Amino acid sequence: MLGVWVVLGFFSYSFAQVEWVASGALKVGEPILDFTVSPDGKHFFVLTKGGDISIYDRDGKPVGKITTGKDVDHISVSPDGGQIYLSGKQTGIIEWLDFDFIVDINLSDSPHKGPSGAPVVIAVFSDFQ
Repeated sequence: MLGVWVVLGFFSYSFAQVEWVASGALKVGEPILDFTVSPDGKHFFVLTKGGDISIYDRDGKPVGKITTGKDVDHISVSPDGGQIYLSGKQTGIIEWLDFDFIVDINLSDSPHKGPSGAPVVIAVFSDFQ
């Protein structure tokens, strides 16, 4: 008589324990094609199906919008946070945009010379020796 043996093996796997908690969510009003986060983690860049990049701060507050067109389907941000890279699979084009955030500075109680509503540009020379 022939016997059939079935061997059951039990394997154990060790997994590191992970604790997590959902710390936020962002509701965008239209379908999302892609998104990325700034290197410092302060901004979300959301590419929507309509061809716009909506920029949000860490709290989900909108801070800007860039219209790219509907040919873009992927975005990323440069390591220094000063450029957005755009690409389109159908067009085979990679494009980059230089950008910066405009910051309002309250100068109402500060002395000034010239028109009070004139734009102010602050230049930072980080390579000064």
